[in-house]
Amino acid sequence: MKIALIFLTIFALTSCGKPADLDAIENQFEKNASSYEMLTNMVKKDLIGERCFSVGTDNIGQYWEYSGKWSHSQDYQTKMNIDQVLDKVGIEPKKYSKYLELFSSTGSERITYCPPSDYYIMAHRSGLGISGCLLNIVKGLHPPAAYGKRNNGEDFMEIRLLTEGWWMEYECT
Repeated sequence: MKIALIFLTIFALTSCGKPADLDAIENQFEKNASSYEMLTNMVKKDLIGERCFSVGTDNIGQYWEYSGKWSHSQDYQTKMNIDQVLDKVGIEPKKYSKYLELFSSTGSERITYCPPSDYYIMAHRSGLGISGCLLNIVKGLHPPAAYGKRNNGEDFMEIRLLTEGWWMEYECT
């Protein structure tokens, strides 16, 4: 019984997160539109390959950070430091520092570029890996259709248009 109660308490504490404040994030975008644009220009230049490519505080290309160490998504046993990862993906440490500066000024933590035209800037996440919420500020050609309803106990995605070619996708599962 104690184990079940402990597990339930841990689950409740880790699965609940503060919901995204869409108005505050929209205001952040309006104040820093040039920083968001700069992020999209930088990641496009750093693209490796033809598929989606990410640069963030916990993910660069195929590399992920866990407890201060980095590893490749296909080789979790080999641990690296950030300088080794940057060398592998061809990003100069000074440029990565600029990414971090822009993440700080935009309140975001990762940008993903999916050629030929979609950019996803992670501005909020909460919950567990299998259930939670994610808010991306997106630069692209066409926003997707929204689905579901918030606070209805089902998966949903809300779309909020920002400016021409930019929108927010707030998705919870």
